[in-house]
Amino acid sequence: MKTCGTMVLAFAVAALMAVPAWAQQGRGGGRFGAGGGGAALLSNKGVQKELKVTDEQAEKLNAFARETTERQRGEFQKFADLSQEERR
Repeated sequence: MKTCGTMVLAFAVAALMAVPAWAQQGRGGGRFGAGGGGAALLSNKGVQKELKVTDEQAEKLNAFARETTERQRGEFQKFADLSQEERR
């Protein structure tokens, strides 16, 4: 019985330690991937409205977000080409 209790306690501690890492993965999805980062935030219409950006500034922010997304996509593609050992 003591072993079972120890296992349950160990599992609970491990689960509690994993929660922050799981939460940081960004379950949002969306067009900029999971999370999206600052570029996606700056291209958000609500954020742009709150920051009172002009239409010209909004276009520049949206272009920046698109370019950043494409650059990140290219960088992540490089990981797909690595072997399992190289990924570690």
